[in-house]
Parts: sequence; C-alpha cells; structure tokens
Amino acid sequence: VYASRTLRALVQILVLAVAAWLAVGQQVTLGGVFAASILAARALLPIEMIASAWLPARDALDALRRAAAFRDAPG
Repeated sequence: VYASRTLRALVQILVLAVAAWLAVGQQVTLGGVFAASILAARALLPIEMIASAWLPARDALDALRRAAAFRDAPG
C-alpha cells in the first residue's frame, strides 16, 4: 500500500515538474499545469485502489485456505 502511494506521489511530482518546465518555456499555460495534475491523479487512482484492495483480498484467501485445511483435517 505504501509503495503504491509513493509511486503515485513520484509520478505526480514528475508530471508537475514536466508541466512546470513547459510552462516556463511558454509551451503550456498555468491551466495546462493544473489540468495535467488532475489528469495524473485520476489516471493513477485505479492503480492505488487495486493495490489497497490487494492486502485484504490476500488475507481473505489465506483465511479460506486455513478453513479448508481445518475442514479436511482428520479427527
């Protein structure tokens, strides 16, 4: 989970840095910088959601395996 947040933050920093560089060169407006930031955040959101859902899904699968092993245990 922390790795996905770190990756998202690094990508957003990179997007803002490139957009700022383009703004300094007058190739994009301040609105373009703002739009790039919003688009990057929205593009990365599904990836972060999948990463944050991964741990509970893995824990549920482990619990299911333990329950199956308990059910199949002799005794």
